Amino acid sequence: MEWSLPAGTRFVEELVASLARGQHIVVVLPRPMSRTELVAALARRVDREGLGAITSLLLSGDESPLAALSSALGTRATNVRELLQAEPPSRVVSLTLDGRDSASWSAFLLDAAKQSQIEVRPSFQLCVLGTPSFSNIRDDLFLAVHRWWGRITQLDIEWIVQDRLEANPPESLAARYWIRALCRGLAISDPGLAALLVEQCPKDVEAVRGLLDGADYVSELLVRAPLDGQSSRFSPVRAPNCDPQKVLWCEGLLDWQEGHGIVVKSRALKPLHYRQELERRLWRGQLEVFLPLVELVRRDVCRALSCHFGGGWAIDLCRRAVGKGVDVDDVESEIGELAKLFGSLPRHLIPRPVRRAVLRWRQLRNELAHAEAVDYALLEDCVESYLELLENEAGSPRGLR
Repeated sequence: MEWSLPAGTRFVEELVASLARGQHIVVVLPRPMSRTELVAALARRVDREGLGAITSLLLSGDESPLAALSSALGTRATNVRELLQAEPPSRVVSLTLDGRDSASWSAFLLDAAKQSQIEVRPSFQLCVLGTPSFSNIRDDLFLAVHRWWGRITQLDIEWIVQDRLEANPPESLAARYWIRALCRGLAISDPGLAALLVEQCPKDVEAVRGLLDGADYVSELLVRAPLDGQSSRFSPVRAPNCDPQKVLWCEGLLDWQEGHGIVVKSRALKPLHYRQELERRLWRGQLEVFLPLVELVRRDVCRALSCHFGGGWAIDLCRRAVGKGVDVDDVESEIGELAKLFGSLPRHLIPRPVRRAVLRWRQLRNELAHAEAVDYALLEDCVESYLELLENEAGSPRGLR
């Protein structure tokens, strides 16, 4: 899935650029990510750029890197120099090294880079796919290391959500915004979870927990590893910087995202029975998605009042208000002040759709302001009240989408 996203496309472009410069490349990926799909995407791009073809080799046994690669290429090379001059099946040779000794292969790759630089022009380039155990290998003039770390952005998650919503429209407008809030808060750097949330649309925290998977063994690692908030939210570190973090990254449970820093993915929280954190993430997503809607509703309410009472509606209604404490400027800029104004006026004076929309959305705003996640029933009621407001406002050009 990742390789069809904007982040995946950019990553493949980086790999192709390194190959075009004549470098061998090491690609460091979390274990759950598909190597086959990456090689297929890379092969298509390499062919499009006129760089030849890619051959994927399957290494067997526990031989040394030189012996294993020589056997796979059908040559009898006795050193790295001879190997790099062997007749290759294609210009780029892809190897998947998950589970192999990263230290010996790192040394081999650095030697290959050195030989390519000072002694021999290689007849092929290596594209090595490994897990985060290879994360300590360093770049060289003829060796480029590309890590899948901090690559997924909020744009990628939004891209998935929009694509899935267009393919399978939700049951209602409220469900659409509920899904967006779920994905914004819970699917941080996790495209798979975003797709699952769109498909299932869980309506409460327990339903969300039912969708999350994870192994019990991650609990101890999560306790031991310095996690959320450890690194800058805006300046990514090159890779996880302690062993527990490396293991979690290897399992696809840890990542870095701008605005969040190093984060544990939501699917890793279930083994910890971390309901409080799930609720906090759900609330944060709702805050980002629902608050702009509150402002949209307020503006349309003001327009409806202007149509009903005239351009000076705020001054007129404030003069009619029973009691004190209602300010004209506040009434026009805050939905809470509108609700306060309506409470000090005769009930029949304000059109029912206007009053209902203000009271419902004020309740939603207040729950978010008190760091409480809004339940689905309230959101559904709020959206219904707003649609009723629009139906009674002739020719309204705006509305939720």
